[in-house]
Amino acid sequence: MFPESFTIGHRVRSVTDDGMSEVESWAAPVEVRVMGWAPPGPDDVVRAEQTGVVDELNVYSSQPFGAHRDKLIINGLEWLVQGGPDDYRFGPFGFRPGARLRCVRAVG
Repeated sequence: MFPESFTIGHRVRSVTDDGMSEVESWAAPVEVRVMGWAPPGPDDVVRAEQTGVVDELNVYSSQPFGAHRDKLIINGLEWLVQGGPDDYRFGPFGFRPGARLRCVRAVG
């Protein structure tokens, strides 16, 4: 319904066990077409942190993709996916706006 005019990188997370704990790693980025991205709306909770800066971003696509703790590369910055995609394709009015991924980036 909406054009996917932007390209971002998607790095899939994997976990291995080193015998003592789980070790995270991420695959090389794969290009994904998306509609765009924006800061969360005013109805989304954004909590201030004690130290550092936490930025949040919503990424919009026609089809859901990604999973919790995957990484997205947007404008050269790496963002951590929080939770799975929100899928809005099955509403009662025949309107299929797509999906949203919530992302976070902490500095400091």
